[in-house]
This record gives sequence, C-alpha cells and structure tokens, in this order.
Amino acid sequence: MTNIDAEIQKLPQKYSELRDVFKSITNKADLEAFEVLLKDEIKRDEFYTKLREYGRTLKVALSSTKFYDEIGDKQVDKYKNDMLMFYKLRQSVAARYSDEIDYKKYESQIQKLIDAHIDSDEVKTIVDQVNIFERDKFNEEINKVS
Repeated sequence: MTNIDAEIQKLPQKYSELRDVFKSITNKADLEAFEVLLKDEIKRDEFYTKLREYGRTLKVALSSTKFYDEIGDKQVDKYKNDMLMFYKLRQSVAARYSDEIDYKKYESQIQKLIDAHIDSDEVKTIVDQVNIFERDKFNEEINKVS
C-alpha cells in the first residue's frame, strides 16, 4: 500500500533532484548539452536513478484527483511534459552511449549461426510426460530427476 498524500508531498523534491543533475547546463533548451553531460557513466546512472524515482512518484500522484486539485493544471502539465522530455532524453542517451542493445536487429543473423553450427542427431527423452496436476506422479518424477 502506498500513501498517496505522502507521494504527492515527495514529488517536488524528486523533481528538484532530477533537475539538479543538469544544474551546470545554462541553456536548458539545448538537448545536445544534456546528452554530452551524460557522457560520464556515473552521471548517467544518477540520471537514470533520479528519473526512475521521479517517474514512480509522478505516476502515483497522477492517480489521485487530490493532486490535480492541489497542484493545478499548469503545474501538472509541466510535470508531465518534463517527464516526457526526460524519458526521450533517456532513450536518446541509452542509444548514444550503448547502454541498451537491441537484439532484434541481430535475431536473423544469430538464427543463421545456430542453424549453420549447431546440429542435433537425435532427441533423447529424459522424463516421460507427466500430468503436473497428479501430485503423486509429479512428485515421483521430481524425485527421480533430483
């Protein structure tokens, strides 16, 4: 269980901590400067952590009508728009500094390697098929294997 009021109270602090990662950047409209700052892996990890914390807190806050009533539409939109901007920055930075690898583009090449170099002559049955809902038979097979 999460206390929504407590999460709403944490949001400005989480937002400020995330923005503080980029306090050395003077031109906040220059996304390239944000990416260059995150070249350092320690700084990037800090950004990822702060973004994750802010995102969780914002998600909880947005689920409450009290949040909208207390904060106002203008500030809610600012929180949401900044979250979107930081999320896009995270994607861009992850791709730029190879933090994440998209294996889908290698899938066909890997399959070709497997097909060419891995061969199987025969299939050996280790355990006969067992209905897992028949507990006695299932436990008996487990005991045989272990």
